[in-house]
Amino acid sequence: MNLFEGLELSFVQIIVPLVILFLTMFLTAYFIKIVFRRFLVKGLYDVFLGVALLYAFYVWAIPMNLGFYEFFK
Repeated sequence: MNLFEGLELSFVQIIVPLVILFLTMFLTAYFIKIVFRRFLVKGLYDVFLGVALLYAFYVWAIPMNLGFYEFFK
């Protein structure tokens, strides 16, 4: 009994959106590091970085619901 007999799963559909998520998060963190690292206290910098990364995840997640995932099918 094979439950996944008729299932065709392309790893491109999984990997490419995750790579785009990684790049979005990395570029956001790098931008925040360049701009605000010298001007903010470490505790405030960490909080601001966390908020910025949550926003980057939001920027990535919204197009996934608007057909971005369909583009990679």
